[in-house]
Amino acid sequence: MALALLGCGEPRFGGLAGALAAHDEGRALLDGGDPAGAARAFARAVELDPGSAELELWRGRALAAAGDLPGAIDATSAALRKRPKDGVALYNRACYRARLGEVEKALIDLDAALATGEVSPQRAARDPDLQALRDDPRTRDRAPRPTLRCAAELPPEPVFVGAPLTLTVRAAFERGAALGVAQRGEAAERFALSRALETQATEGDLTRVELSYELKALAPGQGSLGPLRVTAGDLSCEVEAMPFTVLGPEGFVAPPLGVGPDLTPPSALVAGIDLPGVTRRGARVLARAEAGDELSLSPTPPALTRLELREGGLTRWVGLDAMAPEATTVTVRRGGEVLLEERR
Repeated sequence: MALALLGCGEPRFGGLAGALAAHDEGRALLDGGDPAGAARAFARAVELDPGSAELELWRGRALAAAGDLPGAIDATSAALRKRPKDGVALYNRACYRARLGEVEKALIDLDAALATGEVSPQRAARDPDLQALRDDPRTRDRAPRPTLRCAAELPPEPVFVGAPLTLTVRAAFERGAALGVAQRGEAAERFALSRALETQATEGDLTRVELSYELKALAPGQGSLGPLRVTAGDLSCEVEAMPFTVLGPEGFVAPPLGVGPDLTPPSALVAGIDLPGVTRRGARVLARAEAGDELSLSPTPPALTRLELREGGLTRWVGLDAMAPEATTVTVRRGGEVLLEERR
């Protein structure tokens, strides 16, 4: 039996090996700026491996790059015959058809591609190949566009003066955009901001952020916080004002009103500051350090906000935001040792 096995011939890939070599040649030509040559190489690969939908997709990409959009549509349609309901193939054909001016057919392909879940609406909303869908009156209202979704909430229960009140803001937007939150009402002067926690998560081309602002009630009374304006890049949405009630003892004399919470997300607030690092912006001192580091200011300012960013359940960094007098010393300690000390 052993001798018989030794006498067996080696497997031969035949056309598959040739198809792989032609594929590699096509990729190299496409990367090298010769899409027409790449299309010919991918065509040879398809002849050697006619059942491959992937090779048809590459042939379509090369033809589109060479300016042959009808050919690219034919190649991609061939891929779909071999692998129906392929999200990438549907999306590619939508792009080619949109560039060719076939906007109605392009939108049908795009809707089918989005339905597979393989392509995100955020990608489609920004793709320049699909600009014709956003411009054409026949498809303008149905074409995907960049979106920003936001919501916010305050606990409905009254709080006492000096007690914390948590404002929660949630936003979902295109990955890579910078998030901003602005408080447009006047009632924020009844609160001081003591802590801002930002939790980030990414899902494909989508970023989800939850902001938890811990506000300290300064004065009794009723009112509403907001409205809030949430922005991400060139997009914006608004959250309606939220009612609150702050209770105080009889005869209570309110302290001076606060300046209102700065609702800039921590990640945007400390953008550009080293880790660890510190900066001064007028009367404001901002600092951040690694998770687990100890951050302190001397002298301790009367109003100080602690910042924190979390991703995937882990704290990525911590920070401080304070209105501080000149010559304030910022110290970062790690394991009891001074890591950074700056006078600002």
